[in-house]
Amino acid sequence: MNHEKQEPEKENSGQDLARLVGRQARKAHLAVPWAAHAGLAPGMQVLDIGAGSGALTLVYARMVLPGGMVLAVDSNEAALAHLSKAAASETLPIITLCQLAWMPIPASEPPDRVVVTDTLHHAADPRGVLRSARAVMQATSLMLIAEYDPESAGLMGAPLAQRIPSTTLREWLAETGFIPGPALRAPDEHYVIIARPERLS
Repeated sequence: MNHEKQEPEKENSGQDLARLVGRQARKAHLAVPWAAHAGLAPGMQVLDIGAGSGALTLVYARMVLPGGMVLAVDSNEAALAHLSKAAASETLPIITLCQLAWMPIPASEPPDRVVVTDTLHHAADPRGVLRSARAVMQATSLMLIAEYDPESAGLMGAPLAQRIPSTTLREWLAETGFIPGPALRAPDEHYVIIARPERLS
C-alpha cells in the first residue's frame, strides 16, 4: 500500500457538503470514546486536525468548558463555515483554520491535546501532518490518533486497501518526533494510538 500518494478526500474543495455533514454525523458517537482516550477535561486547549464539518469537534468543545478552546483545522472552507455556524449557535469556543493539514499551524499557545481522527489515510503527506502537529506541541501535550484498522472486517469506513497498519503509523510517529503508545482496539473497526512528543536533547 502506498499511503504517500493518496488524494486527500477531506481536502477536496469540490466535495459535496451535505454528504460530508451526513457522514460525520454518523460518526459523532465516536467523539466520546476518543475524548476518553485523550483525557479531555475542562480548561484544555485542543487542536483538532482534519475537523471536517465538525460533528466531533462540537463534542470536544463542550467537554473542555469552562475555560477551554478548540482550534479546528481543515482545508474544506465550506465544512469549516458549517462548523463555525454550529459553534456560534451554542456559543462554543471553537476557532477554525482553513489550510492543508500538513502546513505549519499558527497556534497561539501549545495545545494540551491534539486529536487526529480518520484523517491520515486521506492525507497526501501523512508524515507532514504529524510533523505539523509536533511543531506546536509542548512536552506535556498528548496526541490521539484514530484510524481504521486494516485487520478488521472492512464492513464500514475506509476501504481496506486505504487503511494504515498500526505498525506503519507507529513507525511514522517515531520518525516524526513522537513516542507512540500501543495500538488499542476501538469502536467501528478503529484502533487508537496515544503519542507524546519525544524530548529534544
